Formats: sequence, C-alpha cells, structure tokens
Amino acid sequence: MARAGNATVFPQAIGLAATWDTDLIHRARGGDFHEARAKYNDAIPARKHRTLLRPHLLVSNINIFRDPRWGRGQETYGEDPYLTSRIGVAFVTGLQGDDPNY
Repeated sequence: MARAGNATVFPQAIGLAATWDTDLIHRARGGDFHEARAKYNDAIPARKHRTLLRPHLLVSNINIFRDPRWGRGQETYGEDPYLTSRIGVAFVTGLQGDDPNY
C-alpha cells in the first residue's frame, strides 16, 4: 500500500515462486486484499479515502521472464510457463478474495 503508512511486505516475486507453494501465494494475496480494505475503511472517517489512502497495491507482475536484458526478473515469477501460470492463478484468485460483496 503505497503512501498509506505501515504495510505488510512480502519477499520478491521470484523468491515466492521458488517455494512452488500456490496456497502460500493465494493466502499472501488474500492478506493484501484485507489489508487494503482495512486501510481504506480507516481512511473514510478522516475523509482521506479519495486521496492518498485509497487502496492501490504495488504487486508483482505475471510476465514470463524471457530476456535477461530486461533486468527486472526479480519482479516476475520466473521463466517457467507452468510455474508462472499456477502462481498467477493463485495470485489473482487470492487478491480477488471470496467475499461476494467485493
């Protein structure tokens, strides 16, 4: 949560992918969702929910790392298409959550 005070920080995407633990990724992104919603709800009484404290997450990307000249491979889940697809699904479904209201 950029510019919204203290926030949970997870390891780089390539480090998370090295675990091959899709359940871990799913739970971590679910934590991001709940933390963003909580910070947004805390900002409403202060009337800051439309400015700096609106939820915006800085999360990893799901691009496949194919060319080392790009130089940002640590921000991806690596070069394996199967691993990236499994981690990507866990990432998106975790961030979406299972709450029907959100």
